[in-house]
Formats: sequence, structure tokens, C-alpha cells
Amino acid sequence: MTVFAVKVAFRLVFRQLWNELSGKSCTCIMNSVGIGSKADHEDEALFVGDDRCCPICYDRNRSIAFQCGHTFCSQCSDQLTDCPNCRVKVTQRLRLFS
Repeated sequence: MTVFAVKVAFRLVFRQLWNELSGKSCTCIMNSVGIGSKADHEDEALFVGDDRCCPICYDRNRSIAFQCGHTFCSQCSDQLTDCPNCRVKVTQRLRLFS
């Protein structure tokens, strides 16, 4: 695992523990790719999160979609002028309902 992957894994595990202890509904998990995987290198990690969980803060559910289709929680999306996934300038925000 790279240093970056370790930092991200630590953050995800910490957030998951915090969410469980505080009773929040959004939980995110981390799965490591098995050693010897044909699809990925041994030092890479595959991070899998709850589909509803914001990919920036890992605290709140996704509730806003940008015109590019990427989704985030309302608090994180309010702070963004460009999409962090595809770098498109944000011109539209669509509220999502579950």
C-alpha cells in the first residue's frame, strides 16, 4: 500500500467508527484488494463506500447532483465551484430525494 492509500484507509476507518459511535446513518467502508489480484497491483487498494455517502466528507448522505452527474452532500457542494471528480465548472445543482 502507498502512503496515500494508508492515509485514506485510516480516514475511512475512523469515519466509520465515528459514525457508528454517534449513531449517524451514513457509513462508509474500505475493502483492500487481495494480494495477487489479477485486476490490481498488490500495493493498490480499492475503496468502496456506501452509495449514499458523500465522497468528500464521508459524514452525510449525497443530496445534490451537479450537471455532470456527480453527487455530494449539500454542505460540501455549497463550497465547490468546480466538480472535484471531473473538474467541470458547476453551473447547476439538482436536489436529490431518496
